[in-house]
Amino acid sequence: MTSGVLDDLAARLRDLDLEGTLALTKEALVRGYPASEILSRGLSKGMDGVGDLFERKEYFLADLVTASYIIDQAMTLLREKLTTEATEAGKAEHRGKVVIGTVEGDLHDIGKNIAIALLKASGFDVVDLGVDVSAEAFVKAVREHRPDIVAMSALLLTTLPGMGEVIQALKDASLRRDVFIMIGGRPTNSAFAEKIGADAYCATAMEGLKKATELMRLKNKRGAV
Repeated sequence: MTSGVLDDLAARLRDLDLEGTLALTKEALVRGYPASEILSRGLSKGMDGVGDLFERKEYFLADLVTASYIIDQAMTLLREKLTTEATEAGKAEHRGKVVIGTVEGDLHDIGKNIAIALLKASGFDVVDLGVDVSAEAFVKAVREHRPDIVAMSALLLTTLPGMGEVIQALKDASLRRDVFIMIGGRPTNSAFAEKIGADAYCATAMEGLKKATELMRLKNKRGAV
C-alpha cells in the first residue's frame, strides 16, 4: 500500500486546508489505513510542517489556532477507530495515573490532547494540567494527585529547557523517584530525554501509550519483587 494519500494529507494540513484534510482523512480510512498510522504519518507529519513554518515566522499564532481546529475536526473522524486500536494495543496491561501538561511558555496542546484521548481510551486516569505549565505547578500536581507518570510536551525549541526545570524541581521536592517521566513534541528526541533525565521519549501519541503501558508493567513488576 503506497503512502501517497498520507503524504497528501500531511501537505493539506500544513497548508491549513480544512476541506482537503478532512477529505483525505476519510479516504485513508476507506483505504484501510490504521487510524494510528493516519495520525502519525499524516496529521502529525502535517503538524510538524506547521511547526516548521511557525519557527521560520512564516506562520503566526493565528495559524497555529487554525491548525488546531483542523486537527480537532479530523480527530472526530478518527476517534472511534483510535479508541479501538488503543484498547487492543493496551489490553491486559496494567493501568495507572498520568499527570500531563505542556511546559511553561508553550501554548501548544494538539499533540497533548491526542495523547490524552489515547491514554483515557486505554484505561489510564489522566490529569490534564493544560498549557503553559510551570515547574511549580507540576510539583504541586504530583503532590496532590500522586501519579505514576508525569508527561510533558512542547512545540517550541525555546521552551525545551522547561522540561529539565520540571525534573529538577521534582528532585528538589524529593518526588522524582516516585514517578516516571515521559516527554514528547516536535523538537524533542531520545538524546534530549537522556540528557535531562527523562525515562522515555515518545515520538508519537500512540508510542506514548505504548511507553506508558511498558512503564506501568515495569512498576508493577518491581512492586511484586
